[in-house]
Amino acid sequence: MVVAGVALGCAPAGSEPARTLGEVHEIAPEQAAKPGTTLNAFVDGGGMVYRTTTGGCVAHPPDGEVRAPGQMPPAVPLPCPPSMSDPAWDACAGSSLSTTADPAVCSCFVGGNPPPPARDVPCPPRGGAVGG
Repeated sequence: MVVAGVALGCAPAGSEPARTLGEVHEIAPEQAAKPGTTLNAFVDGGGMVYRTTTGGCVAHPPDGEVRAPGQMPPAVPLPCPPSMSDPAWDACAGSSLSTTADPAVCSCFVGGNPPPPARDVPCPPRGGAVGG
């Protein structure tokens, strides 16, 4: 499901050019109902959308820089898509959220090198807030 076409710039005056992001795509409700599905939205040109600890959302679009494993390009703020507005996302801020066989439990995968084990967190409603 396409949420919106967003062209966001984040560079202060006199710095490198702003990066532009495309449309935000949410996970369809029928896909979100399947165990093992990552629920984070995706943005064209920016990859996965992450919920922040302050309730906003960011993407980390590629910037051409080479980084060590586990490191991402600078974050670009963007409006949270509706599927990522549920308070359940607060338990997995900055990480990816995936479904499990239990509709009430999701797995939160935190990045790192090496990444820590996934942890169980509450799931947002599948087919409600997820995907519309």
